Amino acid sequence: MLEFRLGNIRITVSFWFLAAIGFFILYERSALFFYFAVPIIVHELGHIIVLYLCGGSISAINLRAFGVDICPNKLRLSYHHEIMVTIAGIACNVIMALLLFWQRGQTMRSMLLISVNMAVAVFNILPIGNLDGGVLLRLLCEKTGNSHNTNTISCAVSFLLLLPLFILAFYLLLQPARNVTLLIVCIYLLVMVIRGG
Repeated sequence: MLEFRLGNIRITVSFWFLAAIGFFILYERSALFFYFAVPIIVHELGHIIVLYLCGGSISAINLRAFGVDICPNKLRLSYHHEIMVTIAGIACNVIMALLLFWQRGQTMRSMLLISVNMAVAVFNILPIGNLDGGVLLRLLCEKTGNSHNTNTISCAVSFLLLLPLFILAFYLLLQPARNVTLLIVCIYLLVMVIRGG
């Protein structure tokens, strides 16, 4: 684990984050890394910018194998501000995809970047674990007075959504192309849900 400070922000880079990047670069030697990295950076910058606009600040950023954890300071944001910060990443991906569609036309490169931005947005809106959709689900439970059942509801919804994703992942694994990516992501999400629950 690598740890350093950038001003008042503690940044932690896990071994698995570096391993995932290394694996991706070795496995896919083309420029695809750029097309996957840019939408993720846009997504996380959306969260960070809106967090600061809502009066919050960041105490730590943790770079993990399949995601980035942004740890705000101790100051609790209002319910509406937390909703805004949570959906900001998804909104930024959708906005970037729309801007690329209107500005660049339909070249192969722009369509790839549009597709990955939309995939990042759709993936993050799933109400599973610590994805943005999961955070929104927990905020909604707290707002509706179900705060004592928040963890149970979150875990139940996560498992219900992970089941068809696992079925799809195994189906893709059995195809001639043997795509293992979705299975790895599903296993990671399942571990995160179990650890969070």
